[in-house]
Amino acid sequence: MIHVEALRLTGTLLQGAAIPESSTLFMILVGVVSIAVVIQTIVILTFAMGASRAQKEFLRIADEMRAKSVPVLEASRSILEETAPKLRVITDNVSEASFLLREQAVRLDRTVSMTLATVDEQVQRADAMVTDTLEGVSEITHTIHHAIMIPVKQVSGLMNGLKAMLDNLKGGKLGRAIYGRDEDDFV
Repeated sequence: MIHVEALRLTGTLLQGAAIPESSTLFMILVGVVSIAVVIQTIVILTFAMGASRAQKEFLRIADEMRAKSVPVLEASRSILEETAPKLRVITDNVSEASFLLREQAVRLDRTVSMTLATVDEQVQRADAMVTDTLEGVSEITHTIHHAIMIPVKQVSGLMNGLKAMLDNLKGGKLGRAIYGRDEDDFV
């Protein structure tokens, strides 16, 4: 409602017509608006001056940082320019060494696998040979035992029988040879 009245009074002032009696209210309204505009202008100017000071401070800090960082960046750039070719060479060497090491590892693995297979085969052959030899020695020992001991026992028995017969013919008592062995007959 007040807006409509304010617009009507403003329109009459602009047309140059006479101000109605409610113009006191209009004058107060215009005064309040004028004071608000002045306060807004002061606030905006204060913000502008603060922003200007902040901008100057930021520019000073940026200049200071630029002054300090430019030498560091230039030194870093020169170091990078000097080391870039060396880094490429190092990278190439590491790559080549890695390839060679991988190739050598594959060859070593292949050689170790072949050697282990050969060793395993030789161990199996040696085991078979030792087993065959031990079986042969056992068989030979058994054969020798039967081939020698049985005839020796038979000969010993025959000798004991002959000795007993001779002792009997001599007229002596029966010796121990008939009933058991003498210590001399032990083989």
